[in-house]
Amino acid sequence: MAHHARRGCLRPHHDLRSSCASYKLGVFDDKHLEGLSRLATAIKANNSVAICQIHHAGMRSPAEIIDTTPVCPSDNEETGSRALSTEEVQQLVADFVAAAVRSEQAGFDGVEIHGAHGYVLCQFLSSEVNHCLNRTPMVNMIK
Repeated sequence: MAHHARRGCLRPHHDLRSSCASYKLGVFDDKHLEGLSRLATAIKANNSVAICQIHHAGMRSPAEIIDTTPVCPSDNEETGSRALSTEEVQQLVADFVAAAVRSEQAGFDGVEIHGAHGYVLCQFLSSEVNHCLNRTPMVNMIK
């Protein structure tokens, strides 16, 4: 799921699509559907509910893993992250939606959007991190 939703992450490379470690499952591309379908089927075969958790780490994405500068709502000197453009925020929203739809197509019973632990959704809601609180598409998605 990139911005980043593999297993929880969005996408793998940073044209806004990186933040997932290589060892995490991906939901950021249709190429993951076959494996995700097998996973959802196996979970359900054991009388369990299959839920896919998606996230984007934002400024918490390690640059050495994503091979680019981490992103967040506003430039952040402390983490070396750059601010997302309005177009990137809109893409991020679309990526979360695409990841959720892909999870459903794979057979998961539900999707959990992970917004805790300072990940990108928390970053948008934080006045300490988000100095551009008018990022309407993301703020509306979070609400």
